[in-house]
Amino acid sequence: MDGMVPSPPWRRVHANPLDCGDLLAEVLLRLPPHPSSFLRASLVCRRWRRLLRDPAFLRRVRAFHRAPPVLGLYRIRPPGLFAFVPIGEAPDRVPAARFALRDSDDWVLLGCNHGRVLLRSRPGWTQLLVWDPVTGHRRFVRLGQFGSHVRAHNATVLGDRGGLSRREGSFRVAFAFTGGGRASACLYSSETGAWGRLITAEAHCDDVRATSGTLVGGVLYWMLEECGILELHLGEERLTVLEPVPGAASVYRKNVQLMEAEGGMLGFAGVTEYRLQLWAREAQVDGSVSETWVLRKTIGLHSTIQESVRYRTPGGC
Repeated sequence: MDGMVPSPPWRRVHANPLDCGDLLAEVLLRLPPHPSSFLRASLVCRRWRRLLRDPAFLRRVRAFHRAPPVLGLYRIRPPGLFAFVPIGEAPDRVPAARFALRDSDDWVLLGCNHGRVLLRSRPGWTQLLVWDPVTGHRRFVRLGQFGSHVRAHNATVLGDRGGLSRREGSFRVAFAFTGGGRASACLYSSETGAWGRLITAEAHCDDVRATSGTLVGGVLYWMLEECGILELHLGEERLTVLEPVPGAASVYRKNVQLMEAEGGMLGFAGVTEYRLQLWAREAQVDGSVSETWVLRKTIGLHSTIQESVRYRTPGGC
């Protein structure tokens, strides 16, 4: 009609896909699991920041990415001193002072597991300290009668039984000691604040070494002085002594390390001269219940060491 302004053509209004909370969570869930990734995303808007700080979402992130990124390691320096050494590049490189322990001179580092650091008092084994470097939370554990009248000690901090994160769940400490040719162990629970029953191995054994324990599945392992292995089944609370790798004490001496081998089995790494040998404890081929050590791989280190020396810069270490 004359004098009437034609209406504009109808247009479909498209909603922003990220306005859907479920879709936004799926997108942010797939960000690289680095501190800088979440920090940058949290600066977009309050809604994103609120989601990135939500405990339920953070649980999904940990389940999705499984292993968290390694921010650094603690290097032990004689006599028993230790310092945090960051790894990675900026902006994900954490300053060394961020994860430094105050009054560290009063403690000896025993090891790290499940995001926590375990230390013992200096001097002597009067108490343990379980420390979360990320939150700064401390928990002191008194050893009482376990810290005296024994020849050698070792301890390892473990996550809780349900596999929850370190901020949500509890933790346990496994303490092992030897004396008179016998080995014993005990488990501490942060839920009860007490030590459990004393577990004793039937077989005679050498003294337990002061090296960190190795967790493989639900079993914890410690090295013994003559390269035997102390095995603590956490679920059954059973302690046994495993025979060493053949000739380990004379061939590798103390240049050994327990680890998790491919397939979730107990692994053993030993260095002799310019060779790194990797062993795994496997089931017998005849189908019997017993297990035996099998040499899986030998790696020559001579060429690797030569390359390291060739490219070492003056003043480097």
